[in-house]
Amino acid sequence: MCITLKQLKTIWFILLTFFMIYSPPILPINVKHIIGIGSIFWIIINWRYYKYVLKNKTVKRVLVLFSLLPIYVFLIAVANGEKLTIVSFYLYVCVDLLPFAIILSSYLSCFKENYIYKIVIICSAIEAIMVYLSFFNESIQMFFVGIMVETYGDIFEKLSDKRMFGFADSLTFSSAVVQGVISWIYILWVRKKNIASVMFFLFILLSGVINARTTIVAFFIGLMVYIIFAKRSLVEKMVIISFGGGALALIAYYCMLEFEDNLTMKWINEGINEIIDMTQGDTSTGYFSYVTDLGNYLLPANIEDRILGTGKRVFGGENMFFSSDIGFINDIWIGGYFFTIMLFAVYEYVFFEMAKSENDIASFLGRFMMVLYPILDVKGQVYMISDITCMIIIVFMVDLGRKIYNGKNKTIN
Repeated sequence: MCITLKQLKTIWFILLTFFMIYSPPILPINVKHIIGIGSIFWIIINWRYYKYVLKNKTVKRVLVLFSLLPIYVFLIAVANGEKLTIVSFYLYVCVDLLPFAIILSSYLSCFKENYIYKIVIICSAIEAIMVYLSFFNESIQMFFVGIMVETYGDIFEKLSDKRMFGFADSLTFSSAVVQGVISWIYILWVRKKNIASVMFFLFILLSGVINARTTIVAFFIGLMVYIIFAKRSLVEKMVIISFGGGALALIAYYCMLEFEDNLTMKWINEGINEIIDMTQGDTSTGYFSYVTDLGNYLLPANIEDRILGTGKRVFGGENMFFSSDIGFINDIWIGGYFFTIMLFAVYEYVFFEMAKSENDIASFLGRFMMVLYPILDVKGQVYMISDITCMIIIVFMVDLGRKIYNGKNKTIN
């Protein structure tokens, strides 16, 4: 069976999308940068094919808004004599993510269906396979962990007894949560709601849960948004909720019994109990004891620094006297209240534009992210070049590109 040139291109874009979202450390430098630089050169060389996207008012507005973020952080870091590496967290959205998303949107505009959802589902499945291979085979896990330790630090090795399954840059947070979000994309995208589709839905979702319990929270936020806003009939909503929720409960119950001595299962069970205790007002143990500790919410002493920022973050002990992984606390330390509001406004603009989409899945994702992002920013910094941001911006640009290129037939294919 011969593979056509178009199929080869599609496979190539699937791989690039996977690398852009999950960023596995396959090279000495971040693969996102290579994809981003290559995308910029490709756009310059083939300007006439991409000008329709770049001249669009919404695209130009997005480019300008996201460019303001690294510019502001750069000015604050210089003013405070801080290292300029902090700028990279926001600059890479502009130089890596957006150029690639523009190229992908151009390529996929010729497809009759919204092929981007199939692509992100395939990418999610690839990561899920590596997660389960790591979970059931310790030698595979240690192989992946060894590579990730060299690139991202020994935290991957320290946590490998309970999690760190798979091959991505943020297994304990964003790489796991994105699996939960894509599981929602799949259940909305698949036409036939049967046992096979429900099992594949769980296949993706649980691959996130075993690395980060935050995935469970993200899933239920998606459920809430789906019940309220999804453009589906009441019957279809009930079918999805019944099959998905029922199967999830059964699988979870089976795993707890079958793997009751497994450290990962114990860790997930502890997290579920912590959530239950939290709903009953008990935050004395586990993560909720950390997140409710006022000592983790220390802000700069100077009112000017609180408003404008210090140009540094306090994540991972970067500040000798105080460390916090609370996302919005780090946002405030970096750029102050002004920057934190700016971050929220820029991303909410993107989510609002997605919510207006005529495509049901894009519209759902826009509403979903409006709620999810502020909550995730408590767990860790998400308003940046995170895995979930990469996936959402890619979907947004492709959905927008279909409208821009509609009827123009000006793409490279």
